Amino acid sequence: MGEYAFSLLDIDYILEEKKPVIRIFGRTDKGQSIVAFDRGFEPYFYAYSKEPEKTAERLKELKKEEFVIEKVKIEKKLLNGKEVKILKVVMQSPTEVPSAREAVKHVRGVEGVYEADILFARRYLFDNGLMPMVMISAKGKIVSDAEIKKNYKAEILIDLEERPKNTDKTLSDLNVMSFDIEVYNPKGAPDQKIDYITMLSLKDGKIEKLISTKTSKEPSNKIEKVSSEAEIIKKFAEIVNERDVDILVGYNSDQFDLEYIRNRMERVKYEVVLGRTEDPLKFKKKGLFTAVQTIGRVHIDLFHYASYILRGALGGISSRTLENVAQTFLGEGKKEIDWKVMWKYWDEGDEKLDQLFEYALHDSVLTWKLANVFLPKVYEIAKLVKIPVFDAIRTSYGQLVENYLIWNAHERNEIAPNRPDEEERDARYELGAIEGAYVKEPKKGMYENIALLDFRSLYPTIIISHNIDPSTINCDCCKGIAEPVPETKNWFCKKRRGLIPDVLEKIIDRRVKVKEHMKKLDKNSEEYKELDNEQYALKILANSAYGYLAYRNARWYSRSSASSVTALGRMYIKKIMDVAENEKLEVIYGDTDSLFAISKEGPIEDRIKNFLKKINSELPRAMELELEGIYKRGIFVSKKRYALADKNGKTTVKGLEFVRRDWSQLAKDTQKKVLEALLDKGSSEKAFEIVREVINRLKEGRVTKEDLVVYTALTRPLEKYEVTAPHIAVAKILKKKGEDIKTGSSIGYIIIKGEGKISERARPVDEVDFKKYDKDYYIEHEIIPAVSRVMEALGYEEGALLGKKQFKLTHF
Repeated sequence: MGEYAFSLLDIDYILEEKKPVIRIFGRTDKGQSIVAFDRGFEPYFYAYSKEPEKTAERLKELKKEEFVIEKVKIEKKLLNGKEVKILKVVMQSPTEVPSAREAVKHVRGVEGVYEADILFARRYLFDNGLMPMVMISAKGKIVSDAEIKKNYKAEILIDLEERPKNTDKTLSDLNVMSFDIEVYNPKGAPDQKIDYITMLSLKDGKIEKLISTKTSKEPSNKIEKVSSEAEIIKKFAEIVNERDVDILVGYNSDQFDLEYIRNRMERVKYEVVLGRTEDPLKFKKKGLFTAVQTIGRVHIDLFHYASYILRGALGGISSRTLENVAQTFLGEGKKEIDWKVMWKYWDEGDEKLDQLFEYALHDSVLTWKLANVFLPKVYEIAKLVKIPVFDAIRTSYGQLVENYLIWNAHERNEIAPNRPDEEERDARYELGAIEGAYVKEPKKGMYENIALLDFRSLYPTIIISHNIDPSTINCDCCKGIAEPVPETKNWFCKKRRGLIPDVLEKIIDRRVKVKEHMKKLDKNSEEYKELDNEQYALKILANSAYGYLAYRNARWYSRSSASSVTALGRMYIKKIMDVAENEKLEVIYGDTDSLFAISKEGPIEDRIKNFLKKINSELPRAMELELEGIYKRGIFVSKKRYALADKNGKTTVKGLEFVRRDWSQLAKDTQKKVLEALLDKGSSEKAFEIVREVINRLKEGRVTKEDLVVYTALTRPLEKYEVTAPHIAVAKILKKKGEDIKTGSSIGYIIIKGEGKISERARPVDEVDFKKYDKDYYIEHEIIPAVSRVMEALGYEEGALLGKKQFKLTHF
């Protein structure tokens, strides 16, 4: 028996003679790939009865063809905040749990069945306290069975002799490989039935490679020519195996690359194997999308991370394309080739083909670079919530919180509540939204020396300070003693700590300590980067807790608790606004947990210092109001619509239209230039001149085709649209011409002058003389809407922008 230290990359189970075998995939501290088997972990769930001894005997006698109950134990656990005796029902196989659960529900004396839907592999992690993406240690014997060994592509196979344990060793170096395919697409969006894969690019820490059925004009060691489409994929699988890849990374690879590869290879009866077992690609339904597993290697689709986890960080980017995300986080984008003409580059060959090769390889390079930025953060999330990284990147905020609560409930010896059934979910949905946050409408206009103040994690600290939890609300022990929450009839227990506030307090305390330590470190050091990833994961969990309480699919759902949080939030934000006004600050805008203020008298810095000292001395311990920044200038248009510039010229724009994809480039550029003139120079006159100049350019024909194109994506099948918007009209034209138009297709069009509705005058970009554009449309429906809110906030009426009258309202 040997002892092994290895990273916990992934975990699942298989059945051997109806018994489950846990499989842990990893890489050792010596750099070897490893699979560890645990044949001793049993599936189970809980059943509650007021007569546990009698009911236990009935369960032992329960005999069904669909399942085998191995044993029934009586344990003490906390259920709904109270200690009870509960029955632990141990099963033969995880696959038998669903049928056993239904049968046990109907046994006399059973009042509830719990935790029967916790996935077996996750149960293993929870029960053993194991964290994915850390080094674990385990003792085991080398597997010598040749029949088992031939099914795995790993250097070491061991049978565990005891349960693994977490270690404090540094995660072993992992081999991360990105990949991307290109396809032949003469009709636009590719059709998997007829459009073949032309090339596949890949990159890891040592190699960059492109596999294709053609080669470049000039010899290149990066390009390998093969004989057929199938050979492209076979070569890819061979390289993945040779390089012994741990993490396989794509961008939209769940919905496109791997699905396309699988479907194309089915035509030639080739089963695609990319994992560390002989299993083919495994397609799993996860909510609205399908996730693709490469068993034993972790398949990461960064599109999910950009779409869900990074929504806030991406701010105004409306499209989660590789181009946009790479520009945001790497400062570089894709090579410029219009995807609609890629097939022409393939057909023409020579220099055009070389450009296509360069384009394709660069996509893999960008994906690999993004992986280096994002994966450490994903690893931290997986570690924190104790779920495999494959699931962590594809999991909603609510499910991340729920998994973390389940693990913490286990640590507190608590039974997790059940998920709601469909009837209960529908009933929760019918209740509608709870009353939200307080918003003080902004005083429109342009201001200077603006302080932005916000609460440090307002809703989480309210939950902590007021002990808000489904198990503490309206408790009998504090009835008439605990003070009710304003605007509600709810109170919360003063004697017993709830699970959610207890967990949140630990998260926030840990994050505060981490951030304090980070201040002492060099920002380029590895320790700083690791701690930054940790605080980021902690922040995601803390900020998601309130939303989870009101999430209709939540186990720990409590509408009354959630509404109490927002009621207290409204109370606190109103309180600080009142105090601010008394401290000679003018609040020009307030929303949820933050406010913008200017000084009525004296330097803003002095006013804010005194105000913060006063207000923080009056708030509960966990709560704190902080100075986010002082801005040299800002424009406030309406709630959630404003723009700011700090003293270094860095701008922050919220809710204004140039972030929208469905504006023409000219409209986006115009609004951006207007905001720059206002925020940088403080000149509304300059902003006005910019608008007038653009309008004159449109009237005089001094614009390009690129200025005028509007792109809008189809959000559903074409036949599902009842109203014919311009992009729908153009999509129908393109479909008649044979292009493959479907959900997700980006439709570019230009509006030309003429009779009829706007949609009747929309034309495909490649089929129109752009000089026939409708100048009135672009002025009245693009330029004016893009700038009118900002300019009206400064007193300029639409008529002045159009040149009908030069008028500025004097009261601004």
